Amino acid sequence: MSDLEIELGGRALVLCPERAAFRPDEGELLLADVHIGKAAAFRRAGRPMPPGTTRRELERIDALVSRLGARRLTLLGDLFHDEIEPESPTARTFGAWLADQRQVEVTLVRGNHDRHAAELIDRLDLVSVAEPVTSGGLVYRHHPGGEGPFVAGHVHPGVRLVDRADSARLPVFWARAEGVVLPAFGQFTGLQIIPVAPTDRLFAVTPTAVLEVPPALCR
Repeated sequence: MSDLEIELGGRALVLCPERAAFRPDEGELLLADVHIGKAAAFRRAGRPMPPGTTRRELERIDALVSRLGARRLTLLGDLFHDEIEPESPTARTFGAWLADQRQVEVTLVRGNHDRHAAELIDRLDLVSVAEPVTSGGLVYRHHPGGEGPFVAGHVHPGVRLVDRADSARLPVFWARAEGVVLPAFGQFTGLQIIPVAPTDRLFAVTPTAVLEVPPALCR
């Protein structure tokens, strides 16, 4: 994997192709918008979805923690997508995974979707806090905005890159004057094509690398 390091508020922030960011000075992994339970919500709505999606998302987190040697994991909101019964298979799978995180401090900065799973969150062995939270000189939020420098989620930012006759839609890390918006970590979250300003910095996510792209290529 080819990570890309930028500076935010005088701190190093490593952007990872797995759609997460890492603070090497803090040993802290940051990710947003996992949306656990979204596949189950799709099934309830009659849309076919493969089984085992929660376990695969958690395995992706495990792989990142291992690759980066993270000591802390901070989830910037919308960990859960919808109401999840505390005794459901999804809740049991997540609870078992969380119990295995003995060497990693897990914090959830609650997002708007997390209110649907409030009963489950109250039972989990993690730190659950409202936004915003200041940590090591950066502000953690779910919703972008407010005082910075912030790291946030919520938007699921993406761009449409156009070069002559070719085009592609890619998730991006969206760096603005006030802070950085992370791409959605969850595999079933979709993209929102963002309005790009000339002063924005955009870091597109490919399967193996994070690459800076000029705003002029985005439509």
